[in-house]
Amino acid sequence: MRDQHNQISIVLFALNLGDRHAELKAIRDALGEDVPFKEAEGSYVYQDGERAGERVYERSYFINLSDFNEKLKELLATTLQESVLIRDGEFQCWLCKRGEDYSRDYSAEGVKRQWLGKWSEVPATTAEKHSSWTRIQRRYFVALK
Repeated sequence: MRDQHNQISIVLFALNLGDRHAELKAIRDALGEDVPFKEAEGSYVYQDGERAGERVYERSYFINLSDFNEKLKELLATTLQESVLIRDGEFQCWLCKRGEDYSRDYSAEGVKRQWLGKWSEVPATTAEKHSSWTRIQRRYFVALK
C-alpha cells in the first residue's frame, strides 16, 4: 500500500461544456500550455430538489493545487460549476463552492461544513454505493468519513 502522507494536493473539477475538445481548449487557455492536467470521470447523486436521487456522470479533470489560478476559477464560475473537490497532501477531501471563490474555508465552521472525508481507493462495486466517486483510469476513489 502506498504512503498517503505528503502527497501532492490536487483540485478535481468538471466543466460540462458537452464537448471534450472544447473543455480541453478552455482548460489550456486558462492554465497555459505548460501546466499539466489529467482526465478522470466523476459521478454524484443529487441530494435535494427535483432531481433528488438522480445519479449524474461527468467528465472531470484534475490539476495540482498550486496551479489552481484565478483564470481557471473564472472559467469554472462562467460554466456555473457549483463546486470543486480539493484533496490535500494528507488525502483529506474538501468541497469548495463557487460562492466562496472555490477556496477552502479554514474556520472551524467551514471545516465542519466542507470536509468530505479521506480520499480512499475502493472497488467499483463499492464506489457505486456511494453518493459520489471519481474514476481515474480504472481505479475508483471516494471520500470516506
